[in-house]
Amino acid sequence: MPEPQFSFGTANFGGGQQIFGNENTVSQTNNYEPSPREQVESNLATIRESHPDRELARREIPVIEEGLNNPTPENRSRMERALTRLADTTGDARTAAEAIAAITLLVAANWPF
Repeated sequence: MPEPQFSFGTANFGGGQQIFGNENTVSQTNNYEPSPREQVESNLATIRESHPDRELARREIPVIEEGLNNPTPENRSRMERALTRLADTTGDARTAAEAIAAITLLVAANWPF
């Protein structure tokens, strides 16, 4: 990836911090917002770790991943059914239930990724 650069008049600046004037203070704020896909992956990891029916989670998570990787209407339906089955079997496992709800909302708002 090439270094970032910009031009100001006849001056060219390449990469890094540039300081102008007589104040030698640089302030930088980086706000990283994970992509919807990264959020889904994180929530799938939570489901793997905390869903009370580990065997069901082991079977349903690949269905969800297939829906994300191959976004067809059929896969979306399969993915939604998998999320519903997982949600219906969480019982009082709050962490898994929250992860399932988050994935459902992310898919509804951003699918296909």
